[in-house]
Amino acid sequence: MEARTLGLDWVALEFNWERIWPDANTDPDLATFEQAIALAERYGISVLLSISNPAGWAMTGLGPNPELTSQLVYNLASQYPRTIFAIELFPEANTAHGWGAPPNSMAYTTVLVKTKTALQTLDHSVIIVVGGLVPGSSNSAPGEIDDLKFLQGLYDAGAKPYISTVGVYLQVIDS
Repeated sequence: MEARTLGLDWVALEFNWERIWPDANTDPDLATFEQAIALAERYGISVLLSISNPAGWAMTGLGPNPELTSQLVYNLASQYPRTIFAIELFPEANTAHGWGAPPNSMAYTTVLVKTKTALQTLDHSVIIVVGGLVPGSSNSAPGEIDDLKFLQGLYDAGAKPYISTVGVYLQVIDS
């Protein structure tokens, strides 16, 4: 069944950075990604691109390198201006799994500001979805920060002017 017959006008595509571009000295393997983008464009479906699993070569001790992340996001947004209209920066950023390092609101804010600033030079607007936060209790597991504490940490680090949309990652709930 085609996406259009389902009435879809948005899809989310994951850009698994480590899988698509594991080595900085080689070109990224964009074949499958570009097929998905081409289909979305063909059917007039907008894409929310979810940048996940930062490549090892693009990491610092605090998480994804802000400069390399902003370059990646800018390049993808500028290469596909008729399709990519929203980009989620590292879903589950309040977990070590999602951030690639111990979660850090200040480091995330640095990545957000650098990326948002880079995107301002584009001829079209791209929504940045912040966090993809995993809701948690005040007794979060090791390697996680409670979603509300992480969000407050973003505000405390000065991210508020750069946040227009906050994502929440709701995991499947077993009944």
